Amino acid sequence: ASLAGVAPFEISSGSSINGGFHVNCYSHKQLKGIFHIAALAAIRFNPQMKEYFDRKKKEGKKGFVAMNNVKNKLIHQMYAVVRTKTPFNPEYVYKRAA
Repeated sequence: ASLAGVAPFEISSGSSINGGFHVNCYSHKQLKGIFHIAALAAIRFNPQMKEYFDRKKKEGKKGFVAMNNVKNKLIHQMYAVVRTKTPFNPEYVYKRAA
């Protein structure tokens, strides 16, 4: 997520200067652009991602912040598919231990 430029980092200096959270400007620009186009397509054609994006907007997040959240979610989903070596299942429900 950091390499793709979607991981937020806090900008602060001491206790008096708080600049909020921003993404790293030293990211891989081409990769960041590819994830932006993928996020736009996911919001448009994937009902779960559209619902996730709309929920973030209703929480009061700005458009590009919500878009950044979608990009981060896509990266996490891709990593999970590669890690588990199983095809993506949109109906998968994570079973937590009791």
